[in-house]
Amino acid sequence: MNPRPVCQATLQLLKITSKKALINLENLNPRLFTLVHELNLVRRLRYELHGMRKYLLICRFANKDRFLWKNVDTPHLIESPDLYSLQDLMDTYSGDLPTKLHALTDTFLKHIKVDCELCKGRGYLCEICTNDEVLFPFDEFAYCCSECGALLHKHCFKRKNEECPRCKRRKTRKQNNEESITSD
Repeated sequence: MNPRPVCQATLQLLKITSKKALINLENLNPRLFTLVHELNLVRRLRYELHGMRKYLLICRFANKDRFLWKNVDTPHLIESPDLYSLQDLMDTYSGDLPTKLHALTDTFLKHIKVDCELCKGRGYLCEICTNDEVLFPFDEFAYCCSECGALLHKHCFKRKNEECPRCKRRKTRKQNNEESITSD
C-alpha cells in the first residue's frame, strides 16, 4: 500500500479514525475472507481470542494481575472480532497483525491451559471418547452443540453421525417421561 496525496480534511479524518474499529468486512464483502488468506487467518485468530477473553474475564488470578489489559493494547481486537480499523487492515497487509495475534493467542493459551488451575478447571471433557484431554470452546478441534452447549471433539462428533449424546439422552428422557405420564 502506497500513500496517496489527499486534501487536509481527508488527512485529518484518516488520522482520527484510522485506529477506530468501524469497518465490518463481513457486511461489506463476505467472500473477502475466502479470497484473502491473511484476512481469514486474522478473523480465525480474533474469534479464538474472543473465546479466550471470556475465560480471562472471569478468572480472579488474571483479573488480579490485570493479565488481559497488560497484553492487549487494542481492545477491539478481542472484544469485537467482526470490526476492523483501517490500521488493522494495513497491519494485516504488512503481516504485523497476524504475528501480534499469534503471540497473544500463545500467551492466553498458556495461561488458560497450563498456568492457571482455575481456567483449566473450566474446560470440558468429550462425552464420546472420554479421554483426559480438556476441551475449550475456542479450540479448533472442538465442536460445540448449538442445542445444549455440549463440547465434543469434532472427529468424535462426526464418528457418531453428528448426533450429540447429551441431546440424545435428553430426547430419550423426555420421551420416557411423556410415555409414563400418558400411561398413568
